[in-house]
Amino acid sequence: MPTRKYEWSNYDIVASEMLDKLIAEANMTNVGVAEFMNDSISYNRVRDIRKRLKAPARLTEFLDICKACQADPIRVLKEIINEASKRDNKDDLTAETDSYRAMHVSDLGLAAKHGDVESEQEAYESEP
Repeated sequence: MPTRKYEWSNYDIVASEMLDKLIAEANMTNVGVAEFMNDSISYNRVRDIRKRLKAPARLTEFLDICKACQADPIRVLKEIINEASKRDNKDDLTAETDSYRAMHVSDLGLAAKHGDVESEQEAYESEP
């Protein structure tokens, strides 16, 4: 069966982290989650979601795992949205800072060549 490479968004990554945390806090294993759901999701799929190995969790998988862990899916979804939004904002700020820094570093006219100690010493001595 062919597999497809998926691009995981921040929402997908945070959802995977949250589901992993829920399962760990409920002291359940991947097999335990699968058994709770009567194997509607295999333990391999639970592992793949937790370790971000294949496709992100589908909505039904998300809801089933929340149910197995006795977690409120609405609360969990709100946490996912908040955390992913924070990460998106942080990524935007980092990109802006990096482009600003790169733009201005090229504008700098360096006074001396790195390692040119004699030129630096002469410039220093010639100053009043």
